[in-house]
Amino acid sequence: MSRRTFLRASGGLLALGTLGGTSIASVTAQNASQVFVGTQSTDIDTIDPLSGQSLGIQSFQHSATFIASAPVSDGVSVETNPFNLVAGADDKSAPGAVDVWSAAVSEVPFDPTIPNPNPGPLLLQYWEIQGNQQLTEFSGTLVNSHRDKAVVPNLVNAPTVVAPGIPPLPFPKAIAEGAVLQGITDGTSVTMVVQGTTVDQANPFISRIDATRVQ
Repeated sequence: MSRRTFLRASGGLLALGTLGGTSIASVTAQNASQVFVGTQSTDIDTIDPLSGQSLGIQSFQHSATFIASAPVSDGVSVETNPFNLVAGADDKSAPGAVDVWSAAVSEVPFDPTIPNPNPGPLLLQYWEIQGNQQLTEFSGTLVNSHRDKAVVPNLVNAPTVVAPGIPPLPFPKAIAEGAVLQGITDGTSVTMVVQGTTVDQANPFISRIDATRVQ
């Protein structure tokens, strides 16, 4: 597949159809987690930083977990998404592994050298997610990577050019703002596709999770 064809795939990001029944909606009501396990399949392009040309698309497949639970809170603010999403490859160090976190609570340490340090828990929301009324279909956009706070869980372990003549090596990179996701679920299985690139624009990717509920 050419790089142009790869990037053009965004036009048909999800043609998955709709699964019937209930879904993640019960998560927010019950304040409990739904856990799905399955497979993550990812295609990643690698752009040569010197020539700007594609070095080719690599395909990766890993075991993966998808967790949906109630929106997280730091005690003051609450995640605005209909549910909290954590999904990704089980082996975070594996080449091609992709991780998606809709929001997380970070602990700000006390530091007397920083004016108004406001130590304590801090809600960091990364994605804006919407869903239909039953949440059988959902979609989202990565709106803030929070790289300025150095709390960056939305990552791709992407092939990276480290020096001329050396094959690209896997390196964890933040997913750039503007990445999109789309998913469907019937409460017993879930499919989610994420498409975007890394912050250095060197690794456009498409990643898909297909998983079955185990909890």
